[in-house]
Amino acid sequence: LEHARPGSVASVCDAMDEFVEAAWATKRQWSKVAGISKAGIIGNALRGSKSQARLLEIGTYCGYTSLRIAAEFPNASIMTLEMDPVHV
Repeated sequence: LEHARPGSVASVCDAMDEFVEAAWATKRQWSKVAGISKAGIIGNALRGSKSQARLLEIGTYCGYTSLRIAAEFPNASIMTLEMDPVHV
Protein backbone atom coordinates (compact mmCIF):
# COMPACT_ATOMS: atom_id res chain seq x y z
CA LEU A 1 0.00 0.00 0.00
CA GLU A 2 3.00 2.28 -0.20
CA HIS A 3 1.60 3.59 -3.53
CA ALA A 4 -1.77 4.56 -2.06
CA ARG A 5 -2.38 8.24 -1.38
CA PRO A 6 -3.96 9.11 1.99
CA GLY A 7 -7.58 10.17 1.53
CA SER A 8 -7.84 8.69 -1.97
CA VAL A 9 -10.16 5.67 -2.05
CA ALA A 10 -9.32 5.02 -5.70
CA SER A 11 -5.56 4.89 -5.05
CA VAL A 12 -6.04 2.54 -2.06
CA CYS A 13 -8.20 0.17 -4.13
CA ASP A 14 -5.79 0.43 -7.07
CA ALA A 15 -2.90 -0.52 -4.74
CA MET A 16 -4.92 -3.49 -3.49
CA ASP A 17 -5.61 -4.56 -7.10
CA GLU A 18 -1.91 -4.28 -7.95
CA PHE A 19 -0.99 -6.37 -4.91
CA VAL A 20 -3.48 -9.08 -5.87
CA GLU A 21 -2.08 -9.20 -9.40
CA ALA A 22 1.54 -9.25 -8.29
CA ALA A 23 1.37 -11.45 -5.21
CA TRP A 24 -1.53 -13.82 -5.72
CA ALA A 25 -2.56 -14.07 -9.35
CA THR A 26 0.93 -14.94 -10.56
CA LYS A 27 1.05 -17.76 -8.00
CA ARG A 28 -2.41 -18.98 -9.04
CA GLN A 29 -3.79 -18.29 -5.59
CA TRP A 30 -7.35 -17.19 -5.04
CA SER A 31 -7.96 -13.69 -3.70
CA LYS A 32 -10.85 -12.66 -1.47
CA VAL A 33 -10.59 -9.08 -2.74
CA ALA A 34 -13.51 -8.23 -5.03
CA GLY A 35 -11.19 -6.80 -7.66
CA ILE A 36 -11.80 -4.17 -10.26
CA SER A 37 -14.07 -6.28 -12.49
CA LYS A 38 -16.32 -7.37 -9.63
CA ALA A 39 -16.35 -3.82 -8.23
CA GLY A 40 -17.67 -2.59 -11.58
CA ILE A 41 -20.46 -5.16 -11.51
CA ILE A 42 -21.44 -4.14 -7.98
CA GLY A 43 -21.34 -0.45 -8.93
CA ASN A 44 -23.59 -1.07 -11.95
CA ALA A 45 -26.03 -3.11 -9.86
CA LEU A 46 -26.31 -0.35 -7.27
CA ARG A 47 -26.40 2.56 -9.70
CA GLY A 48 -30.22 2.73 -9.58
CA SER A 49 -30.24 2.82 -5.78
CA LYS A 50 -31.07 5.85 -3.71
CA SER A 51 -28.03 7.97 -2.85
CA GLN A 52 -28.87 7.57 0.85
CA ALA A 53 -29.38 3.82 0.70
CA ARG A 54 -28.58 1.45 3.55
CA LEU A 55 -26.33 -1.36 2.43
CA LEU A 56 -25.18 -4.56 4.12
CA GLU A 57 -21.94 -6.26 3.14
CA ILE A 58 -21.52 -9.79 4.41
CA GLY A 59 -17.95 -11.06 4.38
CA THR A 60 -15.96 -7.84 4.58
CA TYR A 61 -12.40 -9.21 4.58
CA CYS A 62 -10.31 -6.04 4.19
CA GLY A 63 -13.07 -3.59 3.19
CA TYR A 64 -12.31 -3.31 -0.55
CA THR A 65 -15.93 -3.53 -1.69
CA SER A 66 -17.12 -1.17 1.05
CA LEU A 67 -14.50 1.36 -0.02
CA ARG A 68 -15.64 1.19 -3.64
CA ILE A 69 -19.31 1.49 -2.66
CA ALA A 70 -18.64 4.38 -0.26
CA ALA A 71 -16.74 6.26 -2.97
CA GLU A 72 -19.61 5.88 -5.42
CA PHE A 73 -22.40 6.47 -2.86
CA PRO A 74 -20.97 8.90 -0.28
CA ASN A 75 -24.37 9.40 1.42
CA ALA A 76 -25.05 5.68 1.81
CA SER A 77 -24.90 3.93 5.16
CA ILE A 78 -22.84 0.73 4.96
CA MET A 79 -22.92 -1.96 7.63
CA THR A 80 -20.36 -4.72 7.30
CA LEU A 81 -20.24 -8.17 8.86
CA GLU A 82 -17.13 -10.34 9.06
CA MET A 83 -17.13 -13.61 10.98
CA ASP A 84 -13.48 -14.55 10.50
CA PRO A 85 -11.61 -13.13 13.53
CA VAL A 86 -8.43 -12.91 11.46
CA HIS A 87 -10.05 -10.20 9.34
CA VAL A 88 -11.81 -8.27 12.10
